[in-house]
Amino acid sequence: MKARGYLYVEICINGIWSLAETLIRNPAFRHRKYHSENEPEYIPQSRYLPGDESTSERIIQISGKRGLPTDISPELLEYFNHRWKKEDVFGKSWMTVEEIVDYNEEDDDFYLNEEWFAKYSEPDKVRVIFWFVNFSENKE
Repeated sequence: MKARGYLYVEICINGIWSLAETLIRNPAFRHRKYHSENEPEYIPQSRYLPGDESTSERIIQISGKRGLPTDISPELLEYFNHRWKKEDVFGKSWMTVEEIVDYNEEDDDFYLNEEWFAKYSEPDKVRVIFWFVNFSENKE
């Protein structure tokens, strides 16, 4: 079974967490005949994380296996609930960019690179939310 990680950036403005990046057009939306009627037209932008066992386990372990935050942005929660089968998802968690910077000072080889988030000026008000998804291999 193959896995892939998905990472999303949120920013806290006036105590409310929102997606840091604008929504993008869903590539599956134009192929509605292949998807459900309620396929969203726009989806959150993500970074992919390697789903190999060593990388995913390390990121999950360091983040503390927190699960999805209770104050997750509504758009990201809606997308998560619509897109993924719960039995295929593992390692839901999050970290602030401040935590990523602190951890990178201790360990140069940590996969989450603080330079990815350099454009955000307040690392304590920016967080990354991520999860990993198992995909079954097609046997044709």
